[in-house]
Parts: sequence; C-alpha cells; structure tokens
Amino acid sequence: MRVAVLFVLGAVAACGNDASMPMDCTEGEMRECYGGPAGTENVGPCKTGLEICSGGRWPGICVGDIVPRAESCNDFDDNCDGVLDNAPTVGNECTGTNGCTGARACDAGGSIRCFAPSKNECDLCGGPDITNVGDGCTSDEGCVGEFVCSLDKNFAVCTTPTKNECGVCGGPTVTGLTTSCMSADNCPGMMVCNAMGDAAVCDAPVFNECNACFPPVGTPGSTCVGDHGCVGAGACNGTGDALTCTLDAPCGHVMISEISMGSAVCGKDEFVELYNPTSRDVSLAGWALYSRTASSGNINLMVAFAPTATIASHGYFLVGCNGNQAACTGGYTGVAANTVTVDATYSSVDLNVSVGTVYLSTKNNQNPTGVADVTVVDVVGWDDNLNAQPASVFEGTNPTTPITNGSVERKANASSTAITLAAGGSDVTAGNGYDTDDNVSNFVQQAVRVPQNKASGTEP
Repeated sequence: MRVAVLFVLGAVAACGNDASMPMDCTEGEMRECYGGPAGTENVGPCKTGLEICSGGRWPGICVGDIVPRAESCNDFDDNCDGVLDNAPTVGNECTGTNGCTGARACDAGGSIRCFAPSKNECDLCGGPDITNVGDGCTSDEGCVGEFVCSLDKNFAVCTTPTKNECGVCGGPTVTGLTTSCMSADNCPGMMVCNAMGDAAVCDAPVFNECNACFPPVGTPGSTCVGDHGCVGAGACNGTGDALTCTLDAPCGHVMISEISMGSAVCGKDEFVELYNPTSRDVSLAGWALYSRTASSGNINLMVAFAPTATIASHGYFLVGCNGNQAACTGGYTGVAANTVTVDATYSSVDLNVSVGTVYLSTKNNQNPTGVADVTVVDVVGWDDNLNAQPASVFEGTNPTTPITNGSVERKANASSTAITLAAGGSDVTAGNGYDTDDNVSNFVQQAVRVPQNKASGTEP
C-alpha cells in the first residue's frame, strides 16, 4: 500500500511507522492512501482513499480508493492511463475480410474488431472511387474500346485496339503492302489491302472486255447514247481502256409519238407517249420530260425517269398525269375508261390545250435551253393559231395543231394520215417513227386517243 499525506483533524501529520517508537499514530488519525500503480491516482475513475490509525498503528488498509482495472470497450478509462478504450489488441494491425490491412478498434457495440478500408472498383484498398470502369470509349484513331483500371488502380484509362496497316481496329498484321504483283493475265499491279482489311491482295486487273489490262469498260456492242439521244453501239478504243460510241447513221433516237392535252372528261386526263424506232433497247435512266409554259417561257420538270426505266426496240412508253381535278381525281390514272396503264406519272404540270411544248431530254437535272441543246432528244410544240406569232418551241417550220379532247400523233411514214393511223387503218401497227424535224408535217390530229405503253407490244 502506498501512503500519501496524513491528516489528523484536518492537520497534516508526519508519516512513518518506526518500530522503535512506542506508537505509530494517534488513535483515529487518518492519512491518504492509494493501492494502484504510481501515476494512476486521480486519473480517470481512479482515486485515493484513507487509512485510519487503530491502536496506535497503521493497519495497512486503504479505505475508499479506486484502482485501475482491465480496460474494456465501454467508452471509459478503466486502466486510468488517460486513454479511453485502449483495451488489449486495440490498435494492432489486422486484415479485414476483404483482404485489406487495417487496425483493431472498439465498435459501437463494445466489441473489438478489425477496421479495414474498403476496395475501390479497381480492387485497391482505400483507393479513390472510379465510376467509369467498363464504360465504352473511343481512341483518337477512332477505335472503340472501354475504360479499364490504370496500373496503380487509382483511375481508369481508355483501352482500345490499335489500327493495323489497313486501318482496321484490332485487325491482324498485314505485310507485303505496296510490293509489285501480277494478275493471272500477267497484268502488273501492287499488293493492297483487301476489302476486310485483314490481308494483302494484288490489285492488278485481269483482262477486261477489250482484252486489255484495265478495269471493266462495259460490253462491246451494247447500246450507247450520244448527243440529241442518238443511239449506237459501244466499241473498244485503241488502248482498250474505254468504249467509244459508234452512232448509227442516220441518227436513230427515241421520239415523242403522241400527246394528249386532256379529254372530254377533264383537262388533266392527259398523257405523253414515247416510241423507240431504233433496233436497240434504250435505257431512260437519267432522262426526263420537261414542259415549257407558253405565256412565261418557264421550263418545268414533268418526270425524271427511274433508273430501271427502259423502252424496247420498236416499243412504247406511256407517261400520264397523276394530278387532281374535280372531274377526274387522279388525272389520267383516275379515269376508269383509260384501260392502258401508264409506265410513269407526273403531277406538277398541266399541259395547255391551246399552246405548249414538251421536251424529251437525256438530263433530269438540267433544263433544256432549246431545240439545239445537245441534251434534247425530241421536241414537240403545238399552237392552235398558226397565223399568229406562235408562243411554243417546236421543230421545223411550225408547231403542230392541237385538237380539243383528242391528241396529236406522230406519223408512221410520210403518207400517214389520221385515218391510216386509226383503228383499221393501214398504218395502225406501223409504228410512229416518221421524223423530219418538222412538227407541223410530222404529226396529225386524232379525235380518238389511242395511247400505248410498254405492254402494248412492238411496231412494226
């Protein structure tokens, strides 16, 4: 027992217990005492007590002192060292269930457990949050990949495949590019990337249709079209790298063979018929019909022919109005009496029954400038007053004369008349290929319209 200051009736007495003295203390005398380790008294809950003299002796019993006890997790300084909850193993290094290193500490329930940091998305203990791992990304080269953890696991980096020699992301290595090679026909070339970009192939051509080391040029003998729609046959040029168009002589071309500016049903029950007098099928791809307004001279696109549109040798092609009018909703295509169906339609143009012009052109994106325009294949102009200054554009000396509710039809030959071209006439199946570039002498008036289309067969 450790003895501190001795109190007697509030006064301090000398300490000691010399056996040679007859008495150690005065009966009832008290002194401060403490049974715990030095330095712990009056720290935390620890405090001193009192020893009371009995029979002139100090009995060695300290009454009321509180000494240190084993520290536990109770938010109390049990061992009186000035630190709360520093129980045995608290502060010791430990390993959490996630494998991260931490330290033991008291939890809220009074138990000692291992407190370890959590892992971030890259499996780094105590690392910063990384939210974009696994997200898609694109490199400066344009290759697509995803964000992955950096080597130090502190951030995400965009990882994408690189482009190979052919510019393919993640493609295999391609060797031999730009080296010389030969095709099976001994045509020279160079090794280049294939279409997939995963191998090198020889770009040397094989013999084309002209038996020359050039890319394909088309089929010799196939139909070609020159200025004003004149047709001919393609032939290999001297080097075999292209076809030249050898035109038929005299010029043969598709013609405007019949025009109706409306019928007794309504003004929009109108059509334009084409005829091919040549011995060759002709593609109308890229071609167009235009009309010219007599009053203003404006050129209007009627129809741009589809890429698949063709007109057979000695065959017909019918273009009808698809515009709306009260008497015939849907124009020509809406009139039940018109049993010959059209092969193409227009709706933005209304042909004037008195005066006007229709152009057939090889260009669907370039307005014709006149009869002499090389894109113009055929022109038909009509005017119901030939004695007046005509407002139409036409071929030859004068425009043809229109007829109300009927049509103007191209002749089959110089002697053709409206009667010979009508049903039962000698020229009814002789075609409509008479062309001297003079509208007034090449066309006749027909009171009864007889349009023909692709399905009508060929003439003659």
